[in-house]
Amino acid sequence: QQQQQQQPQRPQQQQQRMEMLGLHGQPQPQPRQQPAVVFFYSTGTLNPDLSGMSGAYPFVFDPTFLATNEAFEALGENRRWLRAAGGVRFRTREHFFAFAKAMLAGAPAVAYGLLQGSPFAAKRATGRRGLQGLDTARWDAVSDYLVFRAAFMQATQNSGLARRLLGTGGAVLAEAGPDVGGAGWAIGFDAEQAAHVPREHWRANRHGDALMRARAALRDGEPAWGRERRPPRLLPDGAVDTDDVYD
Repeated sequence: QQQQQQQPQRPQQQQQRMEMLGLHGQPQPQPRQQPAVVFFYSTGTLNPDLSGMSGAYPFVFDPTFLATNEAFEALGENRRWLRAAGGVRFRTREHFFAFAKAMLAGAPAVAYGLLQGSPFAAKRATGRRGLQGLDTARWDAVSDYLVFRAAFMQATQNSGLARRLLGTGGAVLAEAGPDVGGAGWAIGFDAEQAAHVPREHWRANRHGDALMRARAALRDGEPAWGRERRPPRLLPDGAVDTDDVYD
């Protein structure tokens, strides 16, 4: 466990990328108008509550949005298994992500088995080489949306996370660390390196983008998909209004 809490080391390929970009050495100036950045790691001690591995904000899956989201229509029969999972409790976003991937691969037994282990085990078990039957093109079409929905469900069910996200204001939320498998979930640099790298050289930061979308939905009242609870609002005194109000 102590090893899991250590921040990711700087892989050699990250150092090589910095050298190729001519960024190794002195910090690169950032335009003043760019917003601040809140970095977090998938595993580590920097803002661990924002990590998808964090168990601080368990949540219950509400499949309402599946009925009105066109991207899920293309998943065909496997979509019904995910819909049937309404009411399942997830300890982490990573558990939900791995569970959804297994469900959409047509492996419900695998999906439910993942809930018993750690989020690290769930992630390993559903890697692209470890999960049979997954249509990767279709999965890629919905995976960003699923991470956003997981974060949004967490925040609407945990006022602590709602306060945490809203408290970051307009800052960029970025998952620091290597871009494992080239999937673009992280920025490809650790937090210290990223301070020396212009943001246009970061990788896609898909996880950070999902959290920022959830924050925007909390802050601006983004229209809901289907009939679901309106997101909580941050009150002037810092409390969170979680009254059950429906659109």
